[in-house]
Amino acid sequence: MIPPVAAYLLLTTAVLFAGQGAPPVTASGTIYVEPMGQDHEALRFRKLLSDGLSKAGLTIVKKAAEADLVLSSTLSTPVVSGDSRALASVALTNRQGQTIWDGEFPSSKRWPSGRDYVKRLAEEIVAALHKVVTRAG
Repeated sequence: MIPPVAAYLLLTTAVLFAGQGAPPVTASGTIYVEPMGQDHEALRFRKLLSDGLSKAGLTIVKKAAEADLVLSSTLSTPVVSGDSRALASVALTNRQGQTIWDGEFPSSKRWPSGRDYVKRLAEEIVAALHKVVTRAG
């Protein structure tokens, strides 16, 4: 059975591609979160996104070939004048490689060094994806 959030995500896909000649999308609610680099923050960011999506009802898989959806992202964590920032660009694609959702996510504010700005950014992205999914439902 498809988890409710995954079903809404599939509905979102159908709505986005309605009338655009895109192939129909069928899925079982699986998602692969692509690696975003090998440094500590990139590895952690991927885990935070995976955990958030799992809590939202999607099944995280270990290989893109096993997934109905793939989430890719880039992460930048500059520090300027003692303030930390987290910036991410994300895209969600279906099995056919078509982008069904994407966005640019600058962190909503600056956090003094030492704050968990990467975790907050991951939460913002999962929340944004959840809004898209909820709206479709």
